[in-house]
Amino acid sequence: MDELYILEQLIKHKENDLHDSLSRGLANENTSYHLVELIISMSRYVNDIRYCSKIKCSCSPEHDISIHYNRIKEYIQSTKGALFPIPYRGIEKIIEER
Repeated sequence: MDELYILEQLIKHKENDLHDSLSRGLANENTSYHLVELIISMSRYVNDIRYCSKIKCSCSPEHDISIHYNRIKEYIQSTKGALFPIPYRGIEKIIEER
C-alpha cells in the first residue's frame, strides 16, 4: 500500500472523523494525541526524515509509528465505517518490516 495514501487518510480522518468519535465518546484526548503523533511519524517516514540510518533505532520513524499505533490500535482498527477509514494493514506492514 502506498505510504502517502496512508498519511493522507490519517490526516483526513483526524480532521473529519476524529471530532465525531470524540463527541460520541468513541475516542478521547489520549487517542487524539497519539493520532497526531502517528501523523508526524508517518510524515517523517514518507519523507525519509531521519536522525540516523538505523531502522531499528529508537529515533527512527518506524519505531515511533509502532509506539503510537499500538497505543490506539483498537481505535484505528474500528475506523472501517468512517468517512476516511485508516488503512491499518499498511501501517502494520511498515511495523513488521522494521
